[in-house]
Amino acid sequence: MSSLRPLRSGQGAGSSDEARVDMAPLIDVVFLLLIFYVVAATFVQPTAVPIHRPSVSQSTPLPERPVIITIAADGSAWLGDDPWRASDAAALRLAFLDRQHQRVLIHSDAQVPTGRLVEIIDACRSAGASSVDIAADQDVR
Repeated sequence: MSSLRPLRSGQGAGSSDEARVDMAPLIDVVFLLLIFYVVAATFVQPTAVPIHRPSVSQSTPLPERPVIITIAADGSAWLGDDPWRASDAAALRLAFLDRQHQRVLIHSDAQVPTGRLVEIIDACRSAGASSVDIAADQDVR
């Protein structure tokens, strides 16, 4: 014969009526959300060289991601994080390859002479830039 045992009703001394919540799935979801926000967040890209941009009262945000050229106070130019010469049009054309628009944003120190700024703008246009913009800090008044 089979030995059948009745189920316990849970009213004995050894029973546990406490509801337990497993925290592991909750922790997994929190970590997944954290990873999503870190990957999807837009971070401000600092320039390779510390500069003090000029201030303006009116500005326009750029609609797409441009190639960034930084001009330090001493006149040295940087394409992204690499030193760049205005005569190196090939490096700028290479930077345009992974972008939909051939747009350049210049981060120039306020102390850069106008002649140097014009030289860089001319080099960008010669390399095929469709638009060259100059970054400035918004003047809050």
